[in-house]
Amino acid sequence: MAATAIVLLVRVRRPLPEPMPVGGVTDSLADGVPARPSHPAEWRRQRYRRSTQRPTWERTAPSDAAVAAAPQKRPVVVDLNEADTLTLQMLYGIGPTFARRIVRYRERLGGYYSVEQLREVYGMTDDRYQGLLPHVTVTTDSLRYIDINKVTIKELMRHPYVDAYQARDIIRWRDKGHAYRTVDDLRLVATMDDTTLARLAPYLIFE
Repeated sequence: MAATAIVLLVRVRRPLPEPMPVGGVTDSLADGVPARPSHPAEWRRQRYRRSTQRPTWERTAPSDAAVAAAPQKRPVVVDLNEADTLTLQMLYGIGPTFARRIVRYRERLGGYYSVEQLREVYGMTDDRYQGLLPHVTVTTDSLRYIDINKVTIKELMRHPYVDAYQARDIIRWRDKGHAYRTVDDLRLVATMDDTTLARLAPYLIFE
């Protein structure tokens, strides 16, 4: 009788894989090298990050000699009587609107004789003024003077330091035959005060 071979088929169940971590990257290998992510997009992102990492020696700070040799940017200093609106916008905190205010007030004054007059520009805060102070200067060569013995009442009223009543009284006193020779002569005008005279004096000439 022929021998009959009996083959037993045993089905072996393979263990289920461990769940993937968030991001699709498998656990690191024993030698510390991270395994290749299962998702191609994540694998490409990791390759890009590794390729763009700079070596440690390239991230060192520049030497003092290199810093000294580099060209230094000079701070901007603007002449308030010469600058136009575009030049004024080079200053920190000055935009187009505020640059126009500075120029318009300069035209009304006849020019700035002091940096301190910037405080009188509409909207000027103390913080903004202190920030501008190291970057502005004035030259008085281009001041527009007022001949107090020839000026008309309309011209005098346009100046921001003289109100309508003061302009009227200055002209009336002059029309009575009192020529102005010095600033002190303006003290004879009843509506003039010391503060106004001190502010106005740099613009006055007596001819």
